[in-house]
This record gives sequence, C-alpha cells and structure tokens, in this order.
Amino acid sequence: MNSTNRGLNRLLIVATGLLLLIVGAAAALGAWLPGAKDTWTPISETVNTQVGSWLQQTPFPGTDFSWLMIAVVAVLVVGIILLLAFSLRQGQGRTGTLIHDRSSDTGRTIVDVSVARDALADALGERDEFLSTS
Repeated sequence: MNSTNRGLNRLLIVATGLLLLIVGAAAALGAWLPGAKDTWTPISETVNTQVGSWLQQTPFPGTDFSWLMIAVVAVLVVGIILLLAFSLRQGQGRTGTLIHDRSSDTGRTIVDVSVARDALADALGERDEFLSTS
C-alpha cells in the first residue's frame, strides 16, 4: 500500500505501548503503595544531583547554561524534522496500483486502481439505491 515496512510499524507500536504501560504501572504503584515514596525519593535526589553536576561541568562559553541543553534541543529538533519528513512522505495509505505481478512468464501484470473504480461505478451506477460511487 505504501513504502512503510509493516513489521517495523508493528514493532514500533508494540514497543511504544509497552513503554507507556510500564510507565503507567509504575505511576499507579507509586500512588497506591505507601512505601513507594520512601523508595523513590532517595533515587530521585541522586539522579537530580548527578544531572545537576553534569550541567555544571559543561558550561557553554560566555553563558550560565550547559551546552548539553543545546545538544538536547538540537537532537529534539532533528527528531521532529525526521518525523515530519516521514509522515509527509507516506501518501495517506493510497496507491494507484491494485495488482503488480512480476512472476508471470509472459511479462508483468499491472492492474490500476481506475479499473476497479470504473467497474464498480458501472455496476452500481445503474442501481437506484446508490446516489453516487467513489
């Protein structure tokens, strides 16, 4: 139908779904279990201290912020551009060819979408129940 690999699409959807499921389950456990806050507070403080240390060790020349922040923004912008390019090249799932058979001994067989569209329009156009076909 389009140039997207169906298996890769399914893998991406499953991976994203599992990640969201794990994050949601962790948030639910953190809300329901009374000792979860006591467990996560020291971990979050350690992570916060480490990230703050990295940001202080990598200052951008002449400013008071880290070049790591610029790198993160640049990676996000490139990711957004790549995702936009990917989504804009998809073509909304439509194709001009219904059948493209290369296995025949006498040559290729190509059936264009207009053949099916015209056949349905001819068959259904004479019936009073249908006002239009597309």
